[in-house]
Amino acid sequence: CTSRFAGEFCQHLNPCHSESSPRCQNGGSCRVRPGVSGGPPSFACDCPLGYSASLCEIRIPAACDSAPCLNGATCRLTSLDTFECDCPPGYTAFTNEINLPTGLECSHEDHCASQPCRNGGRCVADNSTAAGYSCVCPPGFTGSRCTEDVVECSSGTGGSGPCHHGRCFNTHGSYTCVCEPGYTGRDCDAEYVPCEPSPCLHDGRCTPLDQLRYECDCPTGEFRLFINSYFKRR
Repeated sequence: CTSRFAGEFCQHLNPCHSESSPRCQNGGSCRVRPGVSGGPPSFACDCPLGYSASLCEIRIPAACDSAPCLNGATCRLTSLDTFECDCPPGYTAFTNEINLPTGLECSHEDHCASQPCRNGGRCVADNSTAAGYSCVCPPGFTGSRCTEDVVECSSGTGGSGPCHHGRCFNTHGSYTCVCEPGYTGRDCDAEYVPCEPSPCLHDGRCTPLDQLRYECDCPTGEFRLFINSYFKRR
C-alpha cells in the first residue's frame, strides 16, 4: 500500500497519514492498529520520553526541563530522572557530581594543548573541523598537521622551481638554488656584479677584473694581492 492506505487489500485509509502535520505530536511515532473483524484500522502514538497522552501532547516533568546542559549542548533523556548531554564540536563531556549528580556537563576542550601541529606550525581552534583545530603551516610545509614537505622544485620549467637562472634542489622544508654563471641570490634572480658587495677583508679595496672576477688590493701589513673568481667564491 501507499502511505495513504492500509489494510490487507489497501481498502482503508491510513489513519496515520496526514497531509498537514504529523498525527502524533512532539516526535511521537504513529502506529497503525488493525481493525476489528476487518473493519477500519485505528492508530496509536508511541511517545518519546517526557511526553504522554494519546497524541503525545502532554509534557511530563523530566530531568531536561531545567536545561542542565551547558555551552550549547543538547539534553537527551535516558529516563525521566536521568539525562546525557550531547556536546557540540569543540566541547567534551565529563561527570560533574557536585552540580549535576545525574548527568554530564560539556566543557571546552583545548585541542591545541597536545601541540598537534608539526614543523613549527601554529595551532588554532577550529570547531568547523572534526579534529577541533587547524594548523597554520610555515613556508615549506603543508598538510592537516604540517607534516608534508612542499616540493618547491616541482614547479617551473624543467623542474627549476623558484630558481630563475639555476638548478633547484629540494631540502626538508625548503630548497637550494645552484646558480648559472653570472647570477646570484637565493633564487638566482640577480646578476652577479664583482665587488658589489666587496668580498675583501681587513679594509682591502676590491677591483673588478671582468664580469666574473675581481682582485683585492690589501693595505700594508696584509697579503698584497688576492684574485678570486665568481666560481670559486660560490
